[in-house]
Amino acid sequence: GLPAGGGAASVVAQAAGPAYGSPCYVPHRGSTRRALVSRGNLTTQTLELIDLESGNSETLLPRGAYPAWSGSGYILYQTDAAVPGLWAQRFVPQTQTVDGEQVLLVNEGSYVSVSADGTLVRQDGSNASRRLIWRNREGRKLGPVDIPASQSIAEIAVSPDGTRALYSANERSNRDIWVVDLARGLRTRLTFSPGLDVAGVWSPTGTEIVFSSARTNNPLNLFVQSADGSGEAREVVASADRK
Repeated sequence: GLPAGGGAASVVAQAAGPAYGSPCYVPHRGSTRRALVSRGNLTTQTLELIDLESGNSETLLPRGAYPAWSGSGYILYQTDAAVPGLWAQRFVPQTQTVDGEQVLLVNEGSYVSVSADGTLVRQDGSNASRRLIWRNREGRKLGPVDIPASQSIAEIAVSPDGTRALYSANERSNRDIWVVDLARGLRTRLTFSPGLDVAGVWSPTGTEIVFSSARTNNPLNLFVQSADGSGEAREVVASADRK
């Protein structure tokens, strides 16, 4: 937990085993605060109800990811973190249980959020092909970067001099970091490990990149590598936490 005005963070629930993620508050009786979280890996998750005073949790739904509370009395969520589609399940604050059948609201959409006045926002096009697109600061589309479209392009970072961009993509059956020359559209694959390589950022000089990798063990540790692909990546931060 963290005070809304800033301050020191404190642990309210410690996961033993699969990690917690995507918390949202739900209504409760008395002074006991409760939150709904997803728990599991990137594809298979359960929805857990956590008592934020004791840290204890219980499974509320056997399948669910990215929960959001709606003031209409429903929990909104995806049944699978990797599959778009928004579902609704009635939640009873008095008993802290679910009631009735889950209902499919829409076949598309991910990462739903609902405001206090009932306004709902969601991300659409989760499975659509993605391209890198230039826009100016007013939002006007200037044109695409000349590289193949992919469903998996993510985590884009433009170099300090504006001539290149890093991104991660799941090509050749593995997610790696690539760099593209923005003027010519020429791509270079920078990482080749069988583990996950993601979230690259540039050094201030543009000569090196720092990225997260699961090449040594399950947590994502931080590695540094030359931005031109030469030499070996070296591990600079290693711990049991995902970084």
